[in-house]
Amino acid sequence: MTDDRKFYYVIGGEYTDTEFSNLRSGTAVMDGPFHDRESATQAWKSRSLKTTSNPLERYDVVELMHTIPRSAMLGLGGSG
Repeated sequence: MTDDRKFYYVIGGEYTDTEFSNLRSGTAVMDGPFHDRESATQAWKSRSLKTTSNPLERYDVVELMHTIPRSAMLGLGGSG
């Protein structure tokens, strides 16, 4: 069964060095939410392929668990 509270995001941007610990100001990206990992992975792949010439750009797929179900967030009722 799919957990209605999971969302996926693509986050990243251009970093200041190859340690990937500090994003360069003004380059942060967050795409989403995506309702499944496959959709987020496709978005990640598309964004990553466009930036292969810049070794300082990096993106990742992250999964977040919201405290309320998606249906409640969208105003569709339901409690879980």
